Amino acid sequence: MTPRTFPLWLALLIAMVCGAGVALQSRINGELGRRLDDGFTAAAISFGSGLVILLAALAIAPAGRRGLRRVR
Repeated sequence: MTPRTFPLWLALLIAMVCGAGVALQSRINGELGRRLDDGFTAAAISFGSGLVILLAALAIAPAGRRGLRRVR
């Protein structure tokens, strides 16, 4: 099997989108903390919602289900 090269422009685009996502997430978390007037609750909501989304993605993806079976 020969390795496939990943186009540089696509890698740069993905890196830029991820960087923007990190900045956007911190802005949203900060606003949530301000509106709730409680940073701890905002962090718990942010972490909990992310966990639920990741668990749903794990349950939906065939590779995720295979990996989960290997953990048991």
